[in-house]
Amino acid sequence: MSELIDVHHHIVPKKYVESLSEKGVKKGLGVQLPSWNVNKTLEVMDQNGISTSIISISAPGVYFKDKDPKMELAKALSRETNESCAKLIQDYPKRFGAFATLPLPDVDAALDELKFALEVLKLDGVVLLSNYDGYYLGDSRFDKLFLELNRQKTVVVIHPNTPPGIEESHLGLPEAMIDVCFDTTRTAFSLIVNGVTKKYPDVRFILAHAGGAVPYMAARVGITSSLLANKGGIGPFIANGIGKISNVFPKLKESMPEVLNYYIKFKENGCQKDQIFI
Repeated sequence: MSELIDVHHHIVPKKYVESLSEKGVKKGLGVQLPSWNVNKTLEVMDQNGISTSIISISAPGVYFKDKDPKMELAKALSRETNESCAKLIQDYPKRFGAFATLPLPDVDAALDELKFALEVLKLDGVVLLSNYDGYYLGDSRFDKLFLELNRQKTVVVIHPNTPPGIEESHLGLPEAMIDVCFDTTRTAFSLIVNGVTKKYPDVRFILAHAGGAVPYMAARVGITSSLLANKGGIGPFIANGIGKISNVFPKLKESMPEVLNYYIKFKENGCQKDQIFI
């Protein structure tokens, strides 16, 4: 019988909950933070035939813009959480692995914590939230981080976060109910359309919740980008030509109409086989 490995398994350390509570944060994705202990975790794993869980913390993560402007709490919580994970691995070496938490959106601080988590604590990869301060992971502000993740051939599990602007929706439902699936989808296509998956092919991504809506939206995204470019049937030919010529003259793309730009971005950027898992 094959062993089951759970790569989407959260821990909620007591100290983490207490630190958030001191800042007035008592929910994650609209749901009250639960009581957690390792014995209950092991019991659930045994009941479901899970041999090993790769643990991480979930949203809200460690970044709270208005409550922690200097990101002192974010840095401290990242270190505490990663050391807690390492201790669980030490105590139960066959039952746990861990994805490290990074104090994003401070990329320099995240790089420091990444080095400590992977090289000192020997954790198995990192967990990134789908957006930080409304910026999705394909944004160029995260390039320096992905450069290092690629160098280290890191496994990155992407977990959804609260979508920007949710307070304007007046839907009245917790993010955990439906919004998380769409935020995963947004960041997945952000990574692809901005060429992150192509530029950093040695980063392996795991998308939480079966990829959100990615499996259902992939065809629509491809069709829509083509339709936007299809001005009288000649648009794709123009876009393809500009795309090839711009390899020699990069600034040529700057004058490309926006509708053609959508097309060429999806045409040129993609991910290699076995780079994204859902």
